[in-house]
Amino acid sequence: MRAPPIQPGDRFIKLDNTNFVWVAESVLERPDFPVHVRLIRADDRHRMITLSVSALLDRRLFRRTSKS
Repeated sequence: MRAPPIQPGDRFIKLDNTNFVWVAESVLERPDFPVHVRLIRADDRHRMITLSVSALLDRRLFRRTSKS
């Protein structure tokens, strides 16, 4: 199986709210489910979201960033 295009530590911003940086915490892979990524907000580690890789890589929704 290929490595997912997103790895823990990768950083993203949501294009409709660029105030927050989301950091990939873990990649969730199951044989019966699309690959998902658990993200934690960089400034508040209690804020967490889980998204499919396809949604996270959709350039209309998110953008990779190196912004801390």
